[in-house]
Amino acid sequence: MRMARQRPVPVGRRSRLILPDFEMMKEDKVLRVTFVGASSALPTAEEETAGFVLNGIHLVDAPCGVVRSLLRCGIDPMAIRTVIFTHFHQDHYMGLPQLLFYRGLKVSWQGGSELLTLYGPSDIELVVRLTREFLRVGEFPVVWPNLTYQALGPGEVVACSDYRLEAAAANHAVEDLCYRFTDLESGASVVFTGDTAYHEPLSEFARGCDLLIHEASFCGEISREAVEQTKHSTAAEAARIASMAGAGMLALIHYDAAKAEQALQEARAVFPNTVLAKTGLTLNVRPAAPQI
Repeated sequence: MRMARQRPVPVGRRSRLILPDFEMMKEDKVLRVTFVGASSALPTAEEETAGFVLNGIHLVDAPCGVVRSLLRCGIDPMAIRTVIFTHFHQDHYMGLPQLLFYRGLKVSWQGGSELLTLYGPSDIELVVRLTREFLRVGEFPVVWPNLTYQALGPGEVVACSDYRLEAAAANHAVEDLCYRFTDLESGASVVFTGDTAYHEPLSEFARGCDLLIHEASFCGEISREAVEQTKHSTAAEAARIASMAGAGMLALIHYDAAKAEQALQEARAVFPNTVLAKTGLTLNVRPAAPQI
């Protein structure tokens, strides 16, 4: 892996799930994870499609109604500094035109030149170009914000002053990346999957992470053929990866909202320290003291 200088995170930690306390966060260094959506491909009245924000500024995937979801969660869309795409199935980038339109108009009305950086698999250039055409930027240039983008592949690393982002391959129907995000201020780490079938190499990539965010599209009685054809995971499979990785906590995402509680029960039977991602939920993730 290129630039792999970060020391391993101790295994067997337990992240804490608490209500957000922004005054406390100023004093107590945490990696803050806020879910702006948690559903699988179709949103419901209660749940947006899957996406979340790290430390209030790094958006992972762009769910369908991303701007409204951000605002409802108390996050200013103009504060977003990066968007990290796991892959380019529509439910994971449908909100990108909306986000760019919002930022472009805000800057044209209020001034400023906030740079937005996009990361994702190799199709990112195509998605940006088609989004530009969809927004008809040639006729309405004010709707296009200041942005840059970079394609990533397995083994590549983005090293910044406040975070480190590592990419690894997932197992899905299209090119798909898993990521490990390490917050350099708190030392906490989050691994997230995007869409993926059960993929044992992920357990090594996620080794000792403080939080694993793993898709759980299926639960209950489901044929292996259906799981393998769609290249998605069951809740129990997500829990198995968390257990093998020695993760501190597992958050299930991209689940069938109608079967959410069943998915949670099946995962907890394998990995007890599991929570269900929900729109508006904030996890404050801390690294535990190294084990002797």
